[in-house]
Amino acid sequence: MRYLSRFLLLPAALLLAVCAFTVPTYADTQGVPSNCAGCGGYSFSATLTPTGGGNFTLDYTITNVSGSPAFVFNWSLTLFSPSDVISNVTLNNHTGEYAALAGKSNNGNASCNTTISNAICVEPTVAITSLPSLAVGQSITFSLSLSCSGCTELANWIFLASGDCVSNTNANCYAISTEGTPVTVPEPSVLTLLGTSGLVGLCSFRLVGLCPFVRRKRRV
Repeated sequence: MRYLSRFLLLPAALLLAVCAFTVPTYADTQGVPSNCAGCGGYSFSATLTPTGGGNFTLDYTITNVSGSPAFVFNWSLTLFSPSDVISNVTLNNHTGEYAALAGKSNNGNASCNTTISNAICVEPTVAITSLPSLAVGQSITFSLSLSCSGCTELANWIFLASGDCVSNTNANCYAISTEGTPVTVPEPSVLTLLGTSGLVGLCSFRLVGLCPFVRRKRRV
């Protein structure tokens, strides 16, 4: 059984060693609080997650914290350095109401400027009154995918957005042009990695009583 224990230990240790030296991908989140200038009681947040090979997913959320009800008009988010080029932009939800492309809006009020390549722009494709509206406590999330090979993230993303008041579509209930603030999100995978690395170390010293994947048969 001693040889069987070693046989089981070796592939498990190799698997954990591979995991220990695999570089994980982490999501970055930035946000704008509802008390910002022009926010009108609305907050904004975005999470950019690398998926490998210069590809990313982006989740962008607008929340009515304490503002007047508004139709969600258009928005843009500048993520990367000015020389970087975003491509393959795909909006994965709300496709019957909005379109997404590489570009930047003018404070959320004008059509996307597609000569800008380091930003994402989402604009409506239907009449304002057909767009989603947000009452207090409600939110909307846009999910996108994009590519940006070799790109460099900005330290602070630039949020631009506007929403037309339900009570008067000629007025903005929110209109922002501001930098976001990074949000610290704990990475539980780091603790898991340290735990598994420590387990490999213990098992390498054949403290098999602490290794859940190895049992030694007691001799009689």
